[in-house]
Amino acid sequence: MSNWFAMGVHYGGFKSSTSVWSIFRDNQIACNGYTRGDRTDIDAILDEIRYGDYIVLKSFAPKTGMCVYGIGEVIGMNTYHFPIPEGYDNQCIKLNWILRSADDTYVKNFPSLVGDPYSKQLFKLSGNAIADISAWLNSVGIRV
Repeated sequence: MSNWFAMGVHYGGFKSSTSVWSIFRDNQIACNGYTRGDRTDIDAILDEIRYGDYIVLKSFAPKTGMCVYGIGEVIGMNTYHFPIPEGYDNQCIKLNWILRSADDTYVKNFPSLVGDPYSKQLFKLSGNAIADISAWLNSVGIRV
């Protein structure tokens, strides 16, 4: 059985963030925004990710909920280096897109998914989030 994880597409925090979605989208990747060792909680989650798992690329705003930009299946881990904003590490996961936004806007908003852990940079998705996202994918004809 595959695990589901979520990674943020904005680096730098709530007030002054930089979108990395176009880099992720065009290169079929998801990258950690922290240097390995700086955030051992994120390192531990990255170490859980395996081939065949799913990564949801998302953003979060307290009044909006979780916004999904893309969903990809993991096909490579921590071996890809791409130009992400200066000062950030690029521990990247290679993805095969299942669904993605073609531009800089999100594909789907989940206003019911609010608060922690949905505001965190990288986390393992909970059962209710997986159910909501899977139901949406099924509604648009995508089976995962």
